[in-house]
Amino acid sequence: MDPIVQFYRETRDRFPTVLAETDKVHRRTWDMDNEWAYMWFHSLADMLNANMRKNARLEDAGAVFDYMRDQFMIGCGEVRNCIDVSFVENLYWRVPPDRARPYWTRMPDLLKTLYLGFHSEPPC
Repeated sequence: MDPIVQFYRETRDRFPTVLAETDKVHRRTWDMDNEWAYMWFHSLADMLNANMRKNARLEDAGAVFDYMRDQFMIGCGEVRNCIDVSFVENLYWRVPPDRARPYWTRMPDLLKTLYLGFHSEPPC
């Protein structure tokens, strides 16, 4: 099985509480079939960004961040790239610095390093 599709399925199974919200965001731009699994992680970041703008669901974001860190550490190159490019690079988009701060504080250092590697500065 394609490692991204497997990662997509495992992530969906792991986080049923954020699944519906992420799928709603994802359907605005992409199809729900496995071909678009990589982009689903972009939609996951978009959904978390929407919650950050509302100061909502820090616990859910923290659990997703921890999972992504763990999967980055054990995943193959394709999964690592997906986490870095499709997920981490898209976090904090249009999130005001004061709203980003608690999520940035909660974000594991590994993901912060990936974020800073692309954006060069923290979101807050």
